[in-house]
Amino acid sequence: MTHSPGPVSDRPGPAPRLRGDLLSDVVSTAVSAGLLLVLLAVFAATTPAFRLGSALAFMISAGWVYALPAVGLTLVMAAGRMDLSGAAVAMLAAALAGRLDVAGVPLLIGFVAAAVVSALVGALSGLLASISRPASFVVTLATAGLCLAIAELVLGSQEVVLPVGDGGLTPLLVPGILLALLGCTLGVIALVSPAGAWLRHLGAAREGTVAVRPLVVTLVAAYAVSAVLAAGAGVLELARTGAAVAPAPTQLQLGVVLVALLGGASLRGGRGMGFGAIAAGLAVAALVYGLAALSLNGAGTLIVLAAALAGAAALDELRSHVLR
Repeated sequence: MTHSPGPVSDRPGPAPRLRGDLLSDVVSTAVSAGLLLVLLAVFAATTPAFRLGSALAFMISAGWVYALPAVGLTLVMAAGRMDLSGAAVAMLAAALAGRLDVAGVPLLIGFVAAAVVSALVGALSGLLASISRPASFVVTLATAGLCLAIAELVLGSQEVVLPVGDGGLTPLLVPGILLALLGCTLGVIALVSPAGAWLRHLGAAREGTVAVRPLVVTLVAAYAVSAVLAAGAGVLELARTGAAVAPAPTQLQLGVVLVALLGGASLRGGRGMGFGAIAAGLAVAALVYGLAALSLNGAGTLIVLAAALAGAAALDELRSHVLR
């Protein structure tokens, strides 16, 4: 026996809801863009080692590493679930593509192989996350651990180093950025289309009010797409740095969740169109670059990102009450 959606009389109609979602994301994008300008101005004025040109180059190349998985995470969060495996999936994809590249397989083909593996991982996560909203936290945390373990096995005891082109970057960086832009565009289109409206309806609906089959199919698809976008981020980072390693991806995962929240997604579900994550990704990349210019170590960067994430979560709660 399936459940039918609850009464629609207590929910806004599609047009007012769409306007509210759009306004929320426009505001989030404007806030992220303002934060980006403030960060650039503050670091430029207070940090002698901060170079605006280098910061912009870093943001263009590294901002996608945060924005791509954040757009995918927005898909999942819009449906009322959570995915804590994005950074680990990115690490696994980089390990697979890097190992294949060393074996003579072009990196673009290696990305396809990594994307297929990542999609399977994401589909499994989506299937298990359909159990309940709280279960999605634990399930994807377990998936993250599995992906990291496999990445370490693929890499072995040595890091995978790719042939490096001029400027210390691999020749795939430019097409990688174009692919990242394409991936973000497709993700945003999905979020602003009727499919995105269905995701947000699913996220706003009460547990047990949506039929099981469409719920499972939707979550499997959302998690699979999210994993593919995360894989793209991992391979793009591989192209940017020229090396694949499997460190603990805590910084990346904190940054991805932070970007998703700043970009308009909500921990309560039912919100987020994705385009705000692009501006938020650039802002977080500027923050990471500025902290590096301050010679802040890894622990210090984690503290700053954790504090920023806690603040973003608090603002998300405030926004949820205001937009209720």
